[in-house]
Amino acid sequence: MKTYIPTSLLFITCLCLCTFVSAQSAYTKLCLEGVELESHSDFDGAKIKYTQAISLKPAEFQAYNFRGKVCFRLEEYQNAIDDMTKAILYNSNEHSSYNIRARAFAMTDRYSEAIADYTHLLSVLPQKDPLHSSALERRAYYYYRNKQYTEAVSEYTSIINSKLLHGETADVFSYQFRGGAYFHLKKYTEAIADFEIVLNQSPNSKTFIYLEGWAYHNNGNQNQATKLAERYIVLDPSKGKYYKGSDVLKMYDYDANFKSADAKLAAIKSNIADLNSTISGNLKNIELTSIYNDLHELWDKNITAFQEDQYRTDTLEYYLSLIYPQLKDKPVISEEARKLIVQATTATTEKQYDQAIQLYKQSLEIEPCDHLAF
Repeated sequence: MKTYIPTSLLFITCLCLCTFVSAQSAYTKLCLEGVELESHSDFDGAKIKYTQAISLKPAEFQAYNFRGKVCFRLEEYQNAIDDMTKAILYNSNEHSSYNIRARAFAMTDRYSEAIADYTHLLSVLPQKDPLHSSALERRAYYYYRNKQYTEAVSEYTSIINSKLLHGETADVFSYQFRGGAYFHLKKYTEAIADFEIVLNQSPNSKTFIYLEGWAYHNNGNQNQATKLAERYIVLDPSKGKYYKGSDVLKMYDYDANFKSADAKLAAIKSNIADLNSTISGNLKNIELTSIYNDLHELWDKNITAFQEDQYRTDTLEYYLSLIYPQLKDKPVISEEARKLIVQATTATTEKQYDQAIQLYKQSLEIEPCDHLAF
């Protein structure tokens, strides 16, 4: 998905450029043509114009700034970083150059460098500048992604307190990430308080139901941990196959569960690689069915609590989608998924489309390859 940068900002910059240069030089003309192409979403064409402008005046910052923004929109993040670094070299007072470079750094997981750019911006921007609050929120998030949890807690606390001081409601994301930072710092009581605020707004958020239950578990309150585990299973019945009764709290053995899952997934990948050497069609189908069942078991057990662990869910989904079409006999969907599809179909008939979409999504969380739900 391309990143949105307001068209109005491009025209304001364009106007400033016209004011700065009384007569349109070839350089200015090329920049204006690039801005016009951007306004019509022709980013590749705009990039060519800015490149031509740079060739005329390689020590002028404006075309680098323009081209860097286009590269960011085109998801060419290293090119955006290079251009914004040049723009800053020739004009260190242009705030947008630092902003875009910081975001490009973050998109390439270079969070320390993104934090440095936002730290600079926050040191020079007045608090009333709209970019100030945006820079503060982004730096807080990058602290979290960089595993600087103490700094993230401090930053999010400042953001929340500032909102409350001005009689405003703090964004729920501030509580989500501060709660996550508290959790990583093993400050479970504080984490629970933040997760509770999140769940008051989004009572069916499986991620935060799980995280709050896990925090209670680590804090020694197994009664509350069990209640939240059961609440999670209501939203995702497939988990009830493996986490139930006296085993329900095994849901919170997060690291052990993932270590076991990674080992099984490695074996499954090896079995998939060996499929090409299977000559018999019937034998291959038996092996495919076995692999699919193993993948589905891992899918049923899988819980993703943190954004950085999403790759495991994505990997399972990828291999399920790879194996399922090759199955000669498609597996029957589970009763839990079937019930949700019936409810979703009823909701659709009654024109309750938002409810129907949510029910179909729930069914796909149980049966990720069910074509009917899609």
